[in-house]
Amino acid sequence: MPRSGTQHPVSNSNAALAQNNRPRRFRMGIGTALMLGFGLLVFTAASSVLGIGLWSARENTIELLRDREEFLVDLLEQRVRGHLDPVMTANEDLAQRIGQGLVDSTKQQELVNFIARRHGRHTAGGRHGLYLT
Repeated sequence: MPRSGTQHPVSNSNAALAQNNRPRRFRMGIGTALMLGFGLLVFTAASSVLGIGLWSARENTIELLRDREEFLVDLLEQRVRGHLDPVMTANEDLAQRIGQGLVDSTKQQELVNFIARRHGRHTAGGRHGLYLT
């Protein structure tokens, strides 16, 4: 028989089993918590700055390309107008002179000579590179 004041070995094993079955609480040290907290804060800040920077760079690139495109289209329009405006003016003048009867539209050589004079070219043996159909 056990003496008074001593515990039975079976009761000790039951207490150990009850303690092992108890759910374990998660414990973290203060250093680990600070490290995780500051790490998450730095990651969030760096990610947001990087995201804003990439978005801003994309928008600026699109705007610069759009400005360059508009500039090139305007330049192309000016060059085309530079070639076509004198021709349109000469055609308007020719139409006006034909309407006034100063140039006979049925005579091809007369039309060619008028156009050549209008553009400052001189006829040389009837060959000027102008073909009328």
